[in-house]
Amino acid sequence: MKAKHKNWLFTKITWGFVMLVLSTISAKAQVNYVQNPSFELYDTCPDWIGQINRATHWNSTVGNSANFFHACANPSIYTGVPINENGGGNGLSHQYPRNGIGHINILLNEETNVLPSYFNGEYVRNLLKSKLTKDKSYCVKAYLSVCEGGINCFTDGFGFYFDDGTYTSSMNVNPQVENPVFNYLTDSVGWMEVSGTFIASGDEEYLNLGNFRKLQSNFIPTANDPNNGYYFSAYYLDDVSVIESDLPAFAGNDTSLQNIGDSVYLGRQPEIGLECTWYNSQGDIIGTGAGLWVQPQHTSFYVVEQNLCGNIKRDTVYISMGTSVENGSIWEGVKVFPNPSEGRFRLQFPTLESREWLISLCEVSGKEVYKSQLFCQGEIEIATHLPSGMYFLHIQDRETRASIVRRVVIK
Repeated sequence: MKAKHKNWLFTKITWGFVMLVLSTISAKAQVNYVQNPSFELYDTCPDWIGQINRATHWNSTVGNSANFFHACANPSIYTGVPINENGGGNGLSHQYPRNGIGHINILLNEETNVLPSYFNGEYVRNLLKSKLTKDKSYCVKAYLSVCEGGINCFTDGFGFYFDDGTYTSSMNVNPQVENPVFNYLTDSVGWMEVSGTFIASGDEEYLNLGNFRKLQSNFIPTANDPNNGYYFSAYYLDDVSVIESDLPAFAGNDTSLQNIGDSVYLGRQPEIGLECTWYNSQGDIIGTGAGLWVQPQHTSFYVVEQNLCGNIKRDTVYISMGTSVENGSIWEGVKVFPNPSEGRFRLQFPTLESREWLISLCEVSGKEVYKSQLFCQGEIEIATHLPSGMYFLHIQDRETRASIVRRVVIK
């Protein structure tokens, strides 16, 4: 095994262990309704094709059985990762999982000109963590990548069908979320997102994935089409999620640290499907994901921006450094009043010494909307004409460069 593959496998196994631990200690905080969404967990390591039922919480509906690939099977060329058999003896394919060390392979289209009414496809099913709530909107996502070995066409047929557990692949149904018509899934290098939202009826307990258009789906031949009238397309599938569309963004609880260099974890635990971007108080992107560790050097705030199928929400968290107050610095007893205000408020400093202050106000996104340089002592009034909302007030002593941040609300 090449060194880079060994490093990748070690990293992925470590990541998988961390994810398992986090999922165990924070089960109540999980927001994705899909169980084992990135196919990390298994009852038995796969040793042959067609063993989707070995992936915990997954199985096939009536019909052919999809393939389960996992690093536990390495160096098997049939069920290992990243090299494996794409099914049906049609050749090997190569793809690293989008996350972790497991993923599956699903046949989305098999048909022939010899039998115009013939169609074959695979469908997989997941028992959700709980039944969905009537009249609530959900963001649904999955990622696919073309299995190159042996396929000779790309299809547009892939969707999400939720039901009460009675669905079988022989039925004709209308999926709640579906890949758009003529949006051919053609990427064999990266991962293609298929996503959408829907309003639940309240009886959805299972999620089914596959090509529900069947013969009504469209396909285009690939460059290696032998032009024999037989068409076959299979795809890797990873990172499936069902999350409430109106889930509030969560940056974490306000925290006070005692020493510069201390670390604190912000936001939620890692969650498949929860796409977030993190910003510091200057508006710079500092990370992605449901949560992250930070090591602030001074009192500050952080902003998380959450995107669930286009529904964007933000939240802020305030991290204060407790040492300056405990040491009786100039910041001890600083007051901002009235708060909330109508845009006019006063700053009160306990020191009687005249100082030069740099004052600025930032929106929760980090954008600076007010700035002033003042020379004063005791108390000063700040007047703004900003829209209603929450802002962060930065107060800096120009001589020492020491600073604090306070939240202010404009009515």
